[in-house]
Amino acid sequence: MEVIEEKIFDNDKIESTYINPLESYDEISIDQYMKIYKNRITQDSEQLFVKEFLFPLFGNKKMKYVIPQYPFLDSSGRSRRIDFGIIYNGKKLALEVNGESYHCLLYTSDAADDIIG
Repeated sequence: MEVIEEKIFDNDKIESTYINPLESYDEISIDQYMKIYKNRITQDSEQLFVKEFLFPLFGNKKMKYVIPQYPFLDSSGRSRRIDFGIIYNGKKLALEVNGESYHCLLYTSDAADDIIG
């Protein structure tokens, strides 16, 4: 199964519609998750983050909401990717594992509480 992403270009602005390939799963194992996203989780630090932090935190039922290399537009309208986007119940949380120099770091505790809760 591949991650499906549609990009619409309009006057140098990119609007991304991201279809979560795991949305229909009730549960997912760490092995399934890593296999599905093998082309998106390529750095050792990101693999370790998934295995040692994210998966124990979210578990088999909510890990499907964690999307690696999630596309977004930054404040100047440029297309970027955050290491992990968590989209759940209309709330978004961005996690950057490798530093802020290439990505925007966003955090809202309310969103985290809703997702983990």
